[in-house]
Amino acid sequence: MQDNIRFAWFEDQLILLNIAGDTYTVLSAEHSRKLLLHARTVAERTADFGIFCTQLSDFAIESITSNRRIHYTGVSQNCWRLMKQDVSTPHCTTLVLLALRALHLVHQRSAVRRLAGLKQLIERAQVRRELTPKCELGELVRALNAACMLYYRKTKCLEWSGALALVGYRFGYDLRLIVGVQNRPFYAHAWIEHEGHTVGDDPDLRKQLAVILEIN
Repeated sequence: MQDNIRFAWFEDQLILLNIAGDTYTVLSAEHSRKLLLHARTVAERTADFGIFCTQLSDFAIESITSNRRIHYTGVSQNCWRLMKQDVSTPHCTTLVLLALRALHLVHQRSAVRRLAGLKQLIERAQVRRELTPKCELGELVRALNAACMLYYRKTKCLEWSGALALVGYRFGYDLRLIVGVQNRPFYAHAWIEHEGHTVGDDPDLRKQLAVILEIN
């Protein structure tokens, strides 16, 4: 279970993500401070763990104690959706079919095995990634946007990002799926980065949201 838990600081509060069930928990500022002190104690003393800290992985302890950044701008709109103006006709209809297949795989995996299953799917596809890009990344984005409009289920940011990762690996791009969070109000958003730059989304997302998960 401990490998499924991720932590991120947003201002003075810790946010927990359980990727096994796609559930988030926002700790109060007081509880966040207590957990920070507790994790620091565990980091300094490897013996005599508390009951709660025995459930924390080394990665979790590190993220609690060192991944603290107070100032994020946050986002003002608590939704993500693909608009018609985001869609333009791709040059190759084969790309749309490939994007549809990737979209279907992502929807199936995330519906059955949640974010943990999607993470596994993406990591396995990354291992088989082509070494040389064979298509413009912007063209892959256009194909995926068109596929989303054709697909029978509504696609959210997580499915969009997962599908782009799968298609991108097939065409030689080393992409990274990021999940960011905020509090007051709570909001979680997924996006794709390539060589440190956001693909097909707001370029300032890392300034707006606290990164709680990276898949690459």
